[in-house]
Amino acid sequence: MTTLHSHRQNWMNDTTTQGLSQDQLDRLSAILDQYAEQDSLSLEALDGFFSALIASPIVVSAADYLPVVFGGNVGDSAVLEAVAERDEATELLARHWQAVAAAVDSEDGPSPIIFEGAEDGVLGREWAIGFLMGMDFASERWDELFDAEEADAEREGEEALLPSIPLVAGASDPEWPTAPLSEEEADDIVATMAAAFMLAFDSFREERDAARGQAPSA
Repeated sequence: MTTLHSHRQNWMNDTTTQGLSQDQLDRLSAILDQYAEQDSLSLEALDGFFSALIASPIVVSAADYLPVVFGGNVGDSAVLEAVAERDEATELLARHWQAVAAAVDSEDGPSPIIFEGAEDGVLGREWAIGFLMGMDFASERWDELFDAEEADAEREGEEALLPSIPLVAGASDPEWPTAPLSEEEADDIVATMAAAFMLAFDSFREERDAARGQAPSA
């Protein structure tokens, strides 16, 4: 188990963080924690937030998402002006973004940064909340994807993947879980969220390529 030196929790995995060393992850987490009073994202929430933006059907610029990372609204330059370590943080954030994007195309796929010891006992809740925040940039298209996937899953007699994210975030059922999850159940729900991220990434691929002015990916 790798330990993240932060007041938040213990870091569970490092498979998405090829772009940053442990020391650099610690530093990024420490910078974010300094702005917790203005509702900056934790490292776990940041990972979920970036995952949704990377999967998004639209291109979201750093100018739009950076204020959100530090607890502001889109275009809130005042929040960024208050970040003393802005240049250092921007570089670390860019490298982590690249690492998450690279993990999507890796053989093993993405593995969300999840912390142990969440205060409410729900493993992955901050990651899921961050993901939902990233979805807000293209909420209508995400709603359509959720509806389409749930319809497909119902036809196939399977469980839809995407609803796992608002469930863990506490957005679709604030009472869930009604009993503590076992370690195996917690690991399964995190794996389901990672699979949901991949499903969204693949589903929006053509739209995303078009938004970037690229030829459709193979």
